[in-house]
Amino acid sequence: LQWEILRTPSGVSIVPNGERGLVLPLEINNIRSQCHAGFVGLRQMHNVFSINTEMHFMPQTPTEFAGLAMFLSDDNNYEFGIGYKEDDCMLILQKAIKDDSGISKAEIKSQRVPEDFEGRIYLKVERADDGFVFSYKTTPEEEYTIFADKIPVEYLSLGRRNVFYGTLL
Repeated sequence: LQWEILRTPSGVSIVPNGERGLVLPLEINNIRSQCHAGFVGLRQMHNVFSINTEMHFMPQTPTEFAGLAMFLSDDNNYEFGIGYKEDDCMLILQKAIKDDSGISKAEIKSQRVPEDFEGRIYLKVERADDGFVFSYKTTPEEEYTIFADKIPVEYLSLGRRNVFYGTLL
């Protein structure tokens, strides 16, 4: 990921890990938290794009989640990554929803991680003609497996207003 925004959480450092990449400390907040959260980001600059990352993460509790986020606002964002539920590591695609009780997350799809998952995964999001495509793989050599496709772009693009907004990836 070629990043342009590096935000360090209060009191914690984000540091190079000695290889290609950064070590991001696990935090108890999420992208919808009203706090100084740490993240690495890139502003979406084109209508058609592809973004991918290699991630090393093994969740231990249901509150732990890490992955890629496509963030337009607190109540307009998708999250794709690894979480813990049903006593297992899961691939999860979710989006923010806002109602009278506030902002929460709604699961679009989840499934158990592949058998060969050992804490390392490659995540990818692409913008296709008919929506977003979310994919994953567990080794650098294999092809990406489509996790979910035809996910509506209007949720983030605000196309209903005929305006293009750059989502934070």
